[in-house]
Amino acid sequence: MPNSSSDKMSQLLKEPLIVLVGFLGSGKTTLLRKIIPDLLQEGYEPQLILNDYQNASLDANWFREQFKNLMVNPMSGSCVCCSGLRDLQFALENRPEGRKKPITLIEANGTTDSYDLLSFLGLNLEKNKLQAPLQMTPVNGKDWKQRGEYNLLEENQVRTAGILHVTWTDSITPERLEEVKADLKKLNGRAEVWSAGDFKSLGRFLSGAGSSAPLSRQQDAVDEDLHKKLSHWSSCELDLPESVSKKSLRAFLQSLEIENLRLKGCVRLSDEFDLMYYFEKTLSGEVLIRPFPGQAAFSGKMIIIAPRIDADSIQEKINEYF
Repeated sequence: MPNSSSDKMSQLLKEPLIVLVGFLGSGKTTLLRKIIPDLLQEGYEPQLILNDYQNASLDANWFREQFKNLMVNPMSGSCVCCSGLRDLQFALENRPEGRKKPITLIEANGTTDSYDLLSFLGLNLEKNKLQAPLQMTPVNGKDWKQRGEYNLLEENQVRTAGILHVTWTDSITPERLEEVKADLKKLNGRAEVWSAGDFKSLGRFLSGAGSSAPLSRQQDAVDEDLHKKLSHWSSCELDLPESVSKKSLRAFLQSLEIENLRLKGCVRLSDEFDLMYYFEKTLSGEVLIRPFPGQAAFSGKMIIIAPRIDADSIQEKINEYF
């Protein structure tokens, strides 16, 4: 942290940086949908960098449709904390100029190693003229500590956060919520822990929110290859028919019983006036089908993320249900 008033002033003159790191399906994109309107209302001109396994343009198009003044930079096919670092640095070096009140937001993919990402950002703050990053981490209260071998990866994401936001609170009891909050405080006593209704303006967090020094791993995160072993999941993109029935789509999604499956996509529904719908299957197995606002760049596409994917068997199911 800055030690003098001149250092603090220098920090204030740099562009604020918010980094969203959270496990797959924890609610990072939903949290962004809360943050961005508040930032726009406060006069900020945000640039959003979206990192996803396969097709980041799906969410990028949604944000462009909803927020006309938002600059969106999708990064697909690489991991923002390792193989995608060069692309991330290019995006940071080529931020839009001429913004009166600039701010950059990065949404990392769901299995990002937050230590590596924040260390990289911290080492390049001066070069990129950025403030120390504020990490916000949504935590799915329903699935917290229910991820088996992936629990440690999520715990590491929690340890480096400045703000922890418990999500899916409508699916858990008040007792479970307090239990999750207590766990989070044990892992990271410095962070603020929020849940539904606690969301506040980010203005007071945007000056010197993080640390510009490289981070060292916690003693109990003993395996330095954790990210390589646990977080490099497989991903693939498969085609669906451009238009399907809602019933057949739901039946197809429910038929996929792959462990730790995360799936999303866009398709037109023939029994809903051929309108575009966004569909998703969460890690807990819940199927969500919602209207897609605005115009999608494609229809009949599905992105699958899982530790192991047999694309051929999934294609067989697509042929079976459609």
